[in-house]
Amino acid sequence: MLVTIQLGYTACATAAPPALTLQPEDRIVFLGNTFAERLRHFNYLEAQITAALPDYHLTFRNLGWSADEVDLQPRPMNFGDYNHHLHAQEADVVLLCFGINESFQGDTGLEAFAAKLGDLIDDLHAHEYNGASPPRLALVTPTPQEQVATLPDMRARNAEIASYVAAMRGVAEEKQVALIDLFTPMAALLEENGGPDLTFNGIHYAAYGYWAAAQAIMTQLDIAPPPTVIEGDVREGIADAPGIQVLESSDSVLRLLVEAQALSVPAPPGDQVHDTLRKQQPTLRITGLPDGTYTLRIGGQPVLTCDAAALAAGVHYIVPADQAKWNVLLENLAEKNLLFFDRWRAVNGFYIYGGRKEPFGVVSFPPEMDAFDALVAAHESEVQQMQLAPDAYELTIEAAQR
Repeated sequence: MLVTIQLGYTACATAAPPALTLQPEDRIVFLGNTFAERLRHFNYLEAQITAALPDYHLTFRNLGWSADEVDLQPRPMNFGDYNHHLHAQEADVVLLCFGINESFQGDTGLEAFAAKLGDLIDDLHAHEYNGASPPRLALVTPTPQEQVATLPDMRARNAEIASYVAAMRGVAEEKQVALIDLFTPMAALLEENGGPDLTFNGIHYAAYGYWAAAQAIMTQLDIAPPPTVIEGDVREGIADAPGIQVLESSDSVLRLLVEAQALSVPAPPGDQVHDTLRKQQPTLRITGLPDGTYTLRIGGQPVLTCDAAALAAGVHYIVPADQAKWNVLLENLAEKNLLFFDRWRAVNGFYIYGGRKEPFGVVSFPPEMDAFDALVAAHESEVQQMQLAPDAYELTIEAAQR
């Protein structure tokens, strides 16, 4: 799908948007539309930020609400607006996910959207949710719509979205808040052959889409650890390198001890991955091996089988021990975010804060809310105590058994 973009918005901006810098003990809140709300189901971004900054002890809360717009956020009676809940969460950083719903207004709604977004930023900056300073903000742009068989040609639609992305960039420059551009990298993936679908219906991201978006956001936050790259020629003798110790090297067997500086990226959900994103996984490039088929083992576990030509060109692999740590972290975050969601958006909210909170709700529900808070805090404590540094592993290449 070719995405032809003609930007329909200009802004009187004087400087590029600043980078978003995270600080120790930051309380990070997602606010916005369906993209934001569904982050709680696919916690790759939270997990990767946590693992990249393990000593920061960051806290994440998701206040996303499907179909929210910049100035349209209907809530149940007495639920409280975003300011109420940002104060309750003592937000230091707010990631604002807006623009996709508004973009259906086309060019006629563009100027009003930019003005309303600017007003929202001004309102957020007028508060000190953490009790000490205004929140640091980042605008997260909408993503392009994916071409699926049940939808018409998406080129005109994506041109509309691109105009709203440009408007968000203009507002970010004017207000000097960070911008995280998801439109550009996701549009590039849609152009790339061979990768799986990002969405399940053309607009709402599936698990793989959220995994891919996490990689794009990590890159723009500039906290993604560089992937491990191992390369050499067995004919010349592979020398030890920082983090790499050669245990055995011949034309039939290569054994290395690898001490990576950070966990490799979590494996994508499913069996497919875009080639662009596959390159973020550890890379092994070994030349000089005789023709034939070889097995790559990590910690004694077979990871892949390939021929000498593929190894010379470079193969990407998953570290099983790293993936085991990701699985534990992702499961913990999923449970924590479910508990917070059930506490924040309780199905019986009418009895907690609505018309039937008197006379019994004010007695029975506050202790239950405290119990939810304690469970969420327990999960966060468990995450902060996790050993998220990678374990050293032995990597072996040997001729495959015939």
